[in-house]
Amino acid sequence: MSKHHHHHHAGCVRAEPEKLLHEAVDRARAAGLRRTKALEDVLTILIRACQPLTLADVAESKRLDSGADKATVYRLLMKLEERGLIRRLGLHDRAAYYTMIVPGEH
Repeated sequence: MSKHHHHHHAGCVRAEPEKLLHEAVDRARAAGLRRTKALEDVLTILIRACQPLTLADVAESKRLDSGADKATVYRLLMKLEERGLIRRLGLHDRAAYYTMIVPGEH
């Protein structure tokens, strides 16, 4: 693995990503989502991202260990957005970006 990280958005690594993931999974479950590996992967990818990601970014991420296909990822993103766990930026689905809503982070 190369050590080249993009440093132009420095300071984007959130403190305690595991804790954030745990809280996000709890919020997702409280909102009626099943806790699946794909759900955890998608949340992990969004939490660890420094900037909003497209569906393709998430679906093609190396962190998507569950092997969920694009349709599954898309449905999860829709559900998470509907329940207020993530924010969708952009006007239409094909060009939409998704970003994690972290309580207390503005």
